Amino acid sequence: MQSNVSLSLLPPPAPTHMLLSDHLPFMAKTSDSLSLMSWNILLQMRYNKSGGFYNNGFKCDNESMEKYLNRLNHIAANIAIFIKEQYPHFICLQECPFTPDETNYFFDLINKNKCIKDNYVIHYTEDVTTGFCLITLYNINSFIFSDNCKLLTDHVMGLTLNEGLAARMLALAFEKIESNEINFIINVHAKFDLTINNDIRKLYDEIVNFSKKKNLTVNNIVLLGDFNRNLVSKTDSYSKYDISDELGTDNVFMDIFHTNAIFDSSFCVKHNNGKWTQLIETRDGIMSTCHIDELFYLPSMNFINQKLCITHPISTDLQTIPHHFLERLTETDEELSSTCKN
Repeated sequence: MQSNVSLSLLPPPAPTHMLLSDHLPFMAKTSDSLSLMSWNILLQMRYNKSGGFYNNGFKCDNESMEKYLNRLNHIAANIAIFIKEQYPHFICLQECPFTPDETNYFFDLINKNKCIKDNYVIHYTEDVTTGFCLITLYNINSFIFSDNCKLLTDHVMGLTLNEGLAARMLALAFEKIESNEINFIINVHAKFDLTINNDIRKLYDEIVNFSKKKNLTVNNIVLLGDFNRNLVSKTDSYSKYDISDELGTDNVFMDIFHTNAIFDSSFCVKHNNGKWTQLIETRDGIMSTCHIDELFYLPSMNFINQKLCITHPISTDLQTIPHHFLERLTETDEELSSTCKN
């Protein structure tokens, strides 16, 4: 039987490989049974004329507001799928929408999903003047934001930091329902052109000392997110301010923080010898006072959501992926997990 549908009216096929962000989302599990996900979801793509740089790895100079909001739809949908499959304790997002209208739009997208709305609460910090916003979601069936947690959180968020974490982190204390243990989850998007070592020391000292003063015990302190440097080696050319010189045996910082990174987890655009080139870098990772048992990529989460590809088209610049990066994305989760575990 012949179809009456004209081929010219059929929607175009979805791009086979189209990324939502220039950072790979990843998941970590610690020895105290915490499960955490982190993802730099990439701001609206722009070219900074005054600074002479792209704010993204795709060399996109002008992502329209429509395409940006469409991309946020894909991101929110993929987060919802991930939550149904993994049900993590915490989700830390960087480079989130920062104007009030964009933030509310993104929150509405997230809360449209019943699984998220019924099981997670959103905390966020934003600075409209600098275009900076971090979002942390926590699982309300496993943790509560108690009065003691609010006390600890307010103290730490009121600290003055002087390096790359100044106004670039969201520190939140949560109490585990089944054990009453307090855990600090610090969502990080560090500045690439400043050190972070003393900021980390100050955060740790203040958390420990202030909690003791209030007769509270903090079980674990976790820093998670985009550190804008390779935490465990000097292989990156993106930032010279790594912490590798101060890492001890088994990559432990200050003899306290177990440290690991998602290797080749992102890509950036740099101007070298008169031309723009894409470089694969390591910028995302975790530091935890408890041992890091697992650390692995979530490659499929970074691809467009096929159900939305026609109704919510996104910028074709997102197909521009550096050489070898696609190979990493298309590896199986099992292979990536085995290569990234401690």
